[in-house]
Amino acid sequence: MDPSYFNNVIDADSSQQLAVLMCKQGLSFVLQGPPGTGKSQTITNIIADCLYDGKKVLFVSEKMAALDVVYNNMVNVGLGDFCLSLHSHKSNKKEFLTQLRETWELSNKQASLRSNSIEKLHQYQVFREQLNNYVNEISDHIPPLNKSIFEINGRIVELDKYEYISFKLNNVKDTTEEQFFNYQILLKRFEEIHTKIKAYSGVNPWQNTTIKSLSPESRQNIIINLPNLSKKLNNLNNIFERSFKELDLHIINYNINNVCSDENNNIESINHNIAVKDVEFFYSILDKASNSLLVPKKMV
Repeated sequence: MDPSYFNNVIDADSSQQLAVLMCKQGLSFVLQGPPGTGKSQTITNIIADCLYDGKKVLFVSEKMAALDVVYNNMVNVGLGDFCLSLHSHKSNKKEFLTQLRETWELSNKQASLRSNSIEKLHQYQVFREQLNNYVNEISDHIPPLNKSIFEINGRIVELDKYEYISFKLNNVKDTTEEQFFNYQILLKRFEEIHTKIKAYSGVNPWQNTTIKSLSPESRQNIIINLPNLSKKLNNLNNIFERSFKELDLHIINYNINNVCSDENNNIESINHNIAVKDVEFFYSILDKASNSLLVPKKMV
């Protein structure tokens, strides 16, 4: 609706504007609201709009305070001369006649809009159209996802409370509602699996494996060879520790998590104190020690 259709003298929100519109259309209504919701401002706009249309308004109130608020609003916007106070025990004949004479003399004056008023009204209309277009653009559902920009931004804001995980989706702009729903299901499953994996982080015996798939044959071979591997690792660990003790050598921060099985082939994790790189380092020490005159041959 064209802003020039209204003649508000005080700022009004949509509900207050609706009340002014109903009054302009001659409808009867009840304006309700708790204190501080703008009823007095709305009444002021209604009276100003009626004055613009050449109408007379009788404003009646049980309380003088309500009359004073509206009257002061009218005075502040320059419409005080159009008000005639007939309420209050303080009113007297002289004041009544003075107000009546001032109002009568207004008929000899001509009022005109300021030169920039029409331009401001046009600017307000342009601004309103821009705001309405913005609301429409962020609220329209865009295919093929059929989600609005407003909805998507709301989802993005909620992501702050989740742990960041980087992944790539091909042809995101072509994502349909069905695909989006399937992505949600997959991410939910991923969250459940990731939570379980994270709980065993650092203690999973298979965390450093490079095997991408495990066939039944490979599984059986691992189970068969685990006891022998575990025995050799234990022997190697004992030799390693005994040798370092006799040679008075130290390796800082060395450990390895090896996999072994018990008599029932139940896989479990055993913490050893050596790593493959430590074995290579150990052999290099022995090689140098064998060529040293200070190290007894029997120790090497």
